[in-house]
Amino acid sequence: MRVIRAGRLSGLPGVVAAALLVACSAGETQPASPTGSTAEASANAASAAASSGPVDLGTVTLVRDGCSLDASTTTVEATSVRVAVINQTEYPGAFDWWRIDGDRTYQDLVDHVAAEAAAASEGDPGLGHPGFVSANLSSGIVRAGESAQIQGTVTPGTYAVVCLGHFDAVSDDPFRPMAVVGPIAIR
Repeated sequence: MRVIRAGRLSGLPGVVAAALLVACSAGETQPASPTGSTAEASANAASAAASSGPVDLGTVTLVRDGCSLDASTTTVEATSVRVAVINQTEYPGAFDWWRIDGDRTYQDLVDHVAAEAAAASEGDPGLGHPGFVSANLSSGIVRAGESAQIQGTVTPGTYAVVCLGHFDAVSDDPFRPMAVVGPIAIR
């Protein structure tokens, strides 16, 4: 089981922490399973599941200082996916499934969300939706202490889940990007 945690990213320390998170997770290896690698087994299971319904990609949990992804794999062959989402904060939140377009990278999205979170922490206006992502799936509003799902059809590419939450310094926008988890590769 792979768990990726992303705290509320703010300022240069947040960007450095996010970069370290990506660098560390990129080098993770999985132990071999009896029938081959864990990645191969997961891809085979995901491919088989794609014909029978959405592939479950794990759970994203929103907490006061960030969010985490608890997933058995972050690379799948699928056309339909499902992600469970849990809001463990005292405020409503939301979760968006974003596809990273063109030659942009997951790190570009991490940097954008870090800048958004830093601005929100200071009560400053947001940067707006990044032009290099497609926001094609959303949980909608998830009330405090409740759970929901993101589910839908996807095309091959690199994706991430952006956790949108409450910032004390922002009164005019209830949901601002606070953290991002991923990357999730759809083949």
